[in-house]
Amino acid sequence: MLPTRYLQWDKVDVNAYQCSLSSLLSLANVPHCLIRCHAPTCVDHDHFDVIEYYYNSIVTAVSKATAMIVPPATADRGKMRVCKDGLTMLKRNMILLEMRI
Repeated sequence: MLPTRYLQWDKVDVNAYQCSLSSLLSLANVPHCLIRCHAPTCVDHDHFDVIEYYYNSIVTAVSKATAMIVPPATADRGKMRVCKDGLTMLKRNMILLEMRI
């Protein structure tokens, strides 16, 4: 499993992110074959492949825009979050333990 990467969404320049994402999404070509398909329960395997490719293009655009614009959290901030989450879980377990006694 890959380590969790924390991002500082509160520090984002929203206009820059929107511009970057819009520009990258414009590179993802809309699959016209899917728009022209009128089968309510389409089972064309070529369409499945096109949908997967289009989906991956969108996810890649979002990932690239995020990597370019959203600053990563410092190592200390990530450790603090893990510690805080651990303390919250410990408190919850202590409360449950006290309720049993």
